[in-house]
Amino acid sequence: MGNLYYRIWVDGILKIKENPLRKEDWKWMIQAYVGIAMALNLVLILFLINYLGFTDKMLILEFEILPFKKLNSFLRFFVSYMLPFLTINYYLIFYNEKYKKLIEIYPFKDGKLFTKYILGSFLGFILFFMILFLIHLITK
Repeated sequence: MGNLYYRIWVDGILKIKENPLRKEDWKWMIQAYVGIAMALNLVLILFLINYLGFTDKMLILEFEILPFKKLNSFLRFFVSYMLPFLTINYYLIFYNEKYKKLIEIYPFKDGKLFTKYILGSFLGFILFFMILFLIHLITK
């Protein structure tokens, strides 16, 4: 499992670094892609657990900091689901430039592994809700 995690990261890092437009911001870009994908995967798992009846609560921090409802919703999502992954990924990949050592160990798959992970995360999330919507329509 750890090998797959690092292989996805190396594949993504090398693919994004290929783009000359990402010379300065590639670290932030890959952190955003992987962080969002991991957050969506966690939310999907929590929705599945909720849908299957194991719990009736979602794990999310509740707070109202700003007077804007949508911005507060985004902040709650970010703090509850993305920030933990961004922190973990930073220490496992970027702290002390560990990614440089990982690049020497794991092969570059031309971004295919990275792309499959990102697309699979997004499409899995969307597909789950489409199926729930169809079930809701059928059982109505």
